[in-house]
Amino acid sequence: MEEVAEGIFRITEKGAFGAIKPPVNIYIIPGSNGLVYDAGYGTIRDVRFFVSQFRRIQDEIHLRGKPFNVRRILPSHAHPDHFSGLASLRKKLGLSVVLTRPMAAIIASRQTYRASYNTPGSVPVAVANAFIGTLRERTLGRMVSFLYERLFGTEFIPDPDILIEDNTDIDINGEPWQIIHSPGHSTDHISLYNQNTGILFAGDNILRSITTWLGPPKSDLQAYLRTLEFLLKLPNLKLILSAHGSAITNPRERISELIRWRHERTAHVLKLVRESGVRGIALYEMLNALYEKESWFKHRMGEGWVIVSLEYLERQGIIRHRIVGKKVYFSCVDAV
Repeated sequence: MEEVAEGIFRITEKGAFGAIKPPVNIYIIPGSNGLVYDAGYGTIRDVRFFVSQFRRIQDEIHLRGKPFNVRRILPSHAHPDHFSGLASLRKKLGLSVVLTRPMAAIIASRQTYRASYNTPGSVPVAVANAFIGTLRERTLGRMVSFLYERLFGTEFIPDPDILIEDNTDIDINGEPWQIIHSPGHSTDHISLYNQNTGILFAGDNILRSITTWLGPPKSDLQAYLRTLEFLLKLPNLKLILSAHGSAITNPRERISELIRWRHERTAHVLKLVRESGVRGIALYEMLNALYEKESWFKHRMGEGWVIVSLEYLERQGIIRHRIVGKKVYFSCVDAV
């Protein structure tokens, strides 16, 4: 555990298998009416580690002669590396699970969780890459059961203790913290901000050294850019604490950098589409051009952001798609 700002502690669960189960941060705000932000993984090992670190923080706060009444836990969004530990931590530490209504609807059960991944986007993904689309459809049940529920220790929450609204305030130790609806990485994502201290818990939307993963069906590039623009204008913003990686001490510079990066990547996708002329270009051809000589895994990881970029450009009326057999070709609206 580490004190990352005065009175705020970070516990980092190590994860495993690289990007499949990445290290994840959970934050503790101790005090007379404290809060845990994010829940991490739910395996026996991960929960045991978190509880031990939580007790260390409790002892440290008591040594300082300060109150330690932490009875609530709030996840940033309903991805399994952020909510899987909720049920176990509620049981082990007596924490009340606080969810927004969109989160609660998603993680109420295995069925609602899987259903949340069946929302189609404007680009027909399953046809855009027929093999991968079919593979996803056939293996989704097994993948969720094994990867999310076993590797991540996922448990669902049919009975949250407290339901809250997006874009409202929550009292933490007598101070108002803003719960900011911040979609982009996922539709239900929230951030937590204290204007007095200038501290922003950004979840997965803003990371210090890597870019946020975007991909269907949860991610939306247009919403993500709007979120970044909104967070950039927060008054008194001084420090960003992210769900992965270390703290960001130059928050406005980092947010501006991410906005530029996303525009540059979108422009790169548009360039490939424009150069394809009337014929258009298929998704796998874009991935081959963007990740030439890279591994299969790199192609698959990059597929998500390319698709959401295509969705964004199509919604802007800049490109269009046409289906030819089992493939989708993308071309500019003004292509001749």
